[in-house]
Parts: sequence; C-alpha cells; structure tokens
Amino acid sequence: MNKKTLVTLFSATTLLSTLSTITPANAANFLVTVEAPKVQESSLLKSGSGATNVYEDTFNSDKVGVFNQVYFNGDSNIGTYQNVFINSADQYGSAGGTGNYFDVDKNRSKQYSTSTLTLKTPQRYFGLWWSAGDASNTLDFYSGNTLVDSFTTSDVIQFIAKQPNSKDYYGNPTQNYQGQDSSEPFAFLNFYADPNNTNVTFDKIVFSNNSGTGFESDNHTIAQSYKTTSGTSISKSVPESSSSLGIFLTGIVGLSSIFTRRIRQRLFGGVA
Repeated sequence: MNKKTLVTLFSATTLLSTLSTITPANAANFLVTVEAPKVQESSLLKSGSGATNVYEDTFNSDKVGVFNQVYFNGDSNIGTYQNVFINSADQYGSAGGTGNYFDVDKNRSKQYSTSTLTLKTPQRYFGLWWSAGDASNTLDFYSGNTLVDSFTTSDVIQFIAKQPNSKDYYGNPTQNYQGQDSSEPFAFLNFYADPNNTNVTFDKIVFSNNSGTGFESDNHTIAQSYKTTSGTSISKSVPESSSSLGIFLTGIVGLSSIFTRRIRQRLFGGVA
C-alpha cells in the first residue's frame, strides 16, 4: 500500500475526530435574565422560592470609602471583596435611594478599575441591581482559577433597546432621585448557572470597568441552588456558536466522507 496515502487518510480521520470534541468558544454556561423595570431585589429572597443558602449584601452596613477588603454582608464566612469602593446614595446608585452601594470606578476612587468577590462555597446564582448602567461593565465568573463564563453589559443595553417599554428602564427609579441620570438604564440582572447542569458552579466574580465610566450596583445576591428563574432571558452573542461550529463540522464530515471514498477506491479498486 502507498504509505503517503495511508498517512493522509489517517490525518483526515484524526482531524475529524479532534474537531468533533471541540467545545464552542465562550459557551454560555449561564442563563442571564433581566427583571421588569424598577425591580431592585432578587426574586430568590421571596418566601417559597425554593432557593438554598440565599444571602444579600446591601452594603448599608459598610463605611463609605475605598478599602482593600470588605466582607460580604459583613460575614467573612460567606465571602470577601477585594479592592472595594463604597458610595453613599446618589443619582447613580443605591437601591431604594438610601444607604450605600458598590462601585468600580477608577476615576472616582482614584485606585480601582477591578474588584473581586471570592466566595467560601460554590454558588449557582448571582444577582445584582445594575444602576446607571453602561456598556463597559464586565463580570467574569470563575470556579477556582477556571473561567466559567464572561459577561459584558453591552448585551443588556442591546436587549433593553429592543423592548417596547425600553424607556421605563431609563432614569433612577427611586423616590429620592426619581428620573435623575435619565440617559442610563437601571435594571436587576440575574445570573443562573446552567439550569440543565447542576455541576456548573462558581466561587469567584471579577467586576471590571476599564473605561472609567463606573460600574455601579447594589443588592448583590448569591444562592447555592435555585428551583425557579425569573426575568426575561438575554440572548448572548457567542464568538464561535455551537450552530456555526455544527455547520463547519458538517462540511468537514462531508468532505472527509468524499475523500475517504476516493482513497478506498485507490487502495482497493471498485466503488466503495
């Protein structure tokens, strides 16, 4: 037999086998939803939600200022924030229009463009009231040192723009700052780890804003498990989606099949 021909056949088969095991880049490991306008708290806090170990951090017990470390809801057994900027209520944030809120803003803090929340135990849910929103906010979810998923709030901006009630999301909805900062959206966001795979968890969240426009939020909520979801799903744009990869693999399979038939004809004669 022609060794060159056999090597070519082996290489094509190996390529096909390798491609069939590829996982789409940035596969969506979260169901991300947006609540109705003016909602400022997680639905998992309600009685009967079925969620377990639900904790909320309102930041109201924290001091205002810039800190290297702050505990989640004051409890180190739940989790710890590193590089923290806490603001008092203003037109840009603080649920209910009172108390404090969490911010990532290098211009205002003069220090941080990234803040990290490290949790003591793996979680399946994270929610936050996203206030004075812009497209430059990023959340990266990790399990240990492994990136589980990454989310940019530009997706939220695009989603809201398509809603018939899009104008209802704009402007501060709290009584003390009603209608202020009218050019930016305010919305509660839910991040549910894959509802179809309970093995998907996270124990670290990195909040980033590299543009200096601020990443304001409040009422951070975590849960180790959940039974129901709420809000309207956002379709994330995946650089290399499973559908496009499927089309690519289908083409490769077809070409490989034709190529293999031709090789067999050369090796064994007749019609394969």
